[in-house]
Amino acid sequence: MVRCVRLALLLILISVTPGHAQDPAAKDPFVMEKLKQVVTAAAVISSSKERVDDEMNETRGGNNSGTPLGCYTLCPRKRQFASGYVDESADTVVSWTYDLHIFLSGDHPYDIEYMPGYRTVRDFSVGWWKKHSERFSAQPSMRQSAWVYEAILDGVQIWDRYQLLNGQSSATTLSYFDGMLASYENALPSDIFF
Repeated sequence: MVRCVRLALLLILISVTPGHAQDPAAKDPFVMEKLKQVVTAAAVISSSKERVDDEMNETRGGNNSGTPLGCYTLCPRKRQFASGYVDESADTVVSWTYDLHIFLSGDHPYDIEYMPGYRTVRDFSVGWWKKHSERFSAQPSMRQSAWVYEAILDGVQIWDRYQLLNGQSSATTLSYFDGMLASYENALPSDIFF
């Protein structure tokens, strides 16, 4: 009996250890809803109780808003995405962002020393999009590479924005996301194209 209890406790500890694969069906509905507000530029109340929907509409138009996806207000230059990624539904982008965050947080969440390289994230992304988008799978390799590049940058920015709006941001997380975005945005062409 004691042995069974120990085994059960060990299994529970392993299942909640950061970096272990998470069941996609077990996504936190609260987080998913908040991410959808960011993706669609819906009216959002920040943790300081301020409305931020006007700012959101200026900085990221949201899916099907007529405003291109791209950088937020502090981005040094505006980026307009041109791949098929921009036509994905808000629900798919939300699911993508959530899964990307789980992948990136791994064993060392928000530790710039352990940030996954672009090629590692690219390989995860290709598999994710092949599983979740028939339109992605139908694209030639060059267009898939552009899609993945844009999805990675957008997913990082969406999660960063989600944390900021929900009072979960700190100097450490801001540095981490800035470093990650700079690293991935400036990835070598040999890493971007597959």
